[in-house]
This record gives sequence, structure tokens and C-alpha cells, in this order.
Amino acid sequence: MAGKLPRSSESRKTDGTLKENKRESKNVIGVFGEMQPSDIHPVDIYGYLSERELAGAPIKANKEVALLSAVLEYGRRLGWLETNPCGGIKYNKSKPNQKYVEEAELNLIMKTARERGDSYLVVALCLRAAYLTVSRPDEMRAVARQNISASGVQMPIGKRRAGQMQRMKLIEWSPALKSVMDEALALQRTPSMYVFGNTTGQVYTTSGFNTILRRLMKYSATKAAESGATFNRFTLKDMRPSAVMDRLEDGDQRVTDATGHADDRMVKKVYDRRKTKVAKATK
Repeated sequence: MAGKLPRSSESRKTDGTLKENKRESKNVIGVFGEMQPSDIHPVDIYGYLSERELAGAPIKANKEVALLSAVLEYGRRLGWLETNPCGGIKYNKSKPNQKYVEEAELNLIMKTARERGDSYLVVALCLRAAYLTVSRPDEMRAVARQNISASGVQMPIGKRRAGQMQRMKLIEWSPALKSVMDEALALQRTPSMYVFGNTTGQVYTTSGFNTILRRLMKYSATKAAESGATFNRFTLKDMRPSAVMDRLEDGDQRVTDATGHADDRMVKKVYDRRKTKVAKATK
């Protein structure tokens, strides 16, 4: 459906979202693909949510039903059905991700990666760079040499629809950021346009990156257990909210310049995971 919209359409989703929707659609099509839109009822939606929850995928089920709802709403617009059966549906309950990456945890990852070298170190440096630049996983994996300038690292901001102007953010150099980027580039056996490219010089796929990261987390957890240290596994996407929290704790008044958000609404809702917020007395 969305694929039929012209790339300039404001209603068309971003390419990244479309790819994600394509993956989500497989389960939806498997259950509802042969049904007429008008034959789908709320009880069917609740049954789907329950079955997927029992299968261990309650959150994925929510996203899949959200996709189904968008498709059915489009069908309602075309006159295929009178009401959207997904309207008013209560989704599976989910716990918000509250992971905060401790400095000691990231340091242990870096130490383990240096011992193992190669792809492990590239992945670890990418984690560190994501923290320093407050960047999303897709933005960080795809950062290129051309993004590096004398002033710092210039990076595209978030998702955009086709036809929309790409917004950019400039993260100015700090000694730590300069060191990370220089080391990542020095690791490349074959020059690549991507700073954190894979062994063939291409952008890591999500699955490829996460496979190496899971191994690195396993090795680090073993090392932590041997020394009696506390270590909780984390992902590339945990680096951005962890960076936001640290910036807020340090009193950064321009954190949205680093995240790329137009205002702080999303920062407060999603990225601010501080358990304790500190404020001065009124007088």
C-alpha cells in the first residue's frame, strides 16, 4: 500500500520504516492475509495479540497490530469497511526500557574488545562513538569519512520522508571523540568510506552488528563474573539515552542540539531515564 505512494508524498513512510513494516507484515499476512477487511473484528485482533504474547513476542505483536490498523484505516478510506476493528484495542502491556549504561560497563566492553581485536573492537568503538555523539544505531553504523571535518563529526538527524530536506547535526571534537574516530579509521585493513564498516568495508547490517555485539557481551559478562564485578548487558540503542541522561545530569541546556529533536518532548518521554531528578529549593 505505502509502496504505491509517490516518493514525494507526505503520507509515505520513510524507507527505514517501510523495511521494518515489511518484516512485521509477515506474521500479519499469515493470519489475516486471506480474510476480507470487513470480516476482521476486535475479537480477532485480541486473539492475535494473545497468541503472539504466548509465543513470547508481546511487543512485536503490538507493532504488528499497529501496522494492521494503518492498513485497515487506509481500507476504510477506500470504502472497503465502515469501521476500523483495531480502534480502541488495548495493546499488550510492556515495560519501558530503563537501561542505563554505566561507565564501568562500557569500559569493560572496551577492554574485552581490545583483547579480542578486529570486528569486536570496531563494534566497541561504535558503542563509544554513539554515546559521545548521542546518535541512533542506524546513524552510527552508517557514519562515513565524509562526515568528518576539522570541526567535528557532522551527522544526519533521524528519519526523514522522501523529498524532505536532510537535517544535520555537528558534534564538535572532544579529545575522547577524536581518539575514537581516529582509532576506528586506523583499524581498517581495506580503506572504507564507512568509519565503522564491516570486514568488506560495507555498513554493518543490524543482525550482523548485533551478532558480534552479543558475543562481546558474553565475553565481557564472563570476565566480570570472574572478577566479581557487576555487569549488565546492553545494546547499541542504549547508548543514546545513557548519553542524554549524563548530559542532563551535567546541566546541559542544549541537549536537543545533540539529539536532533525540535523540542524536548521526546527527550523527556523516551530518553530521560533518570531514577532521581535533582532540583533546587524554591527559596
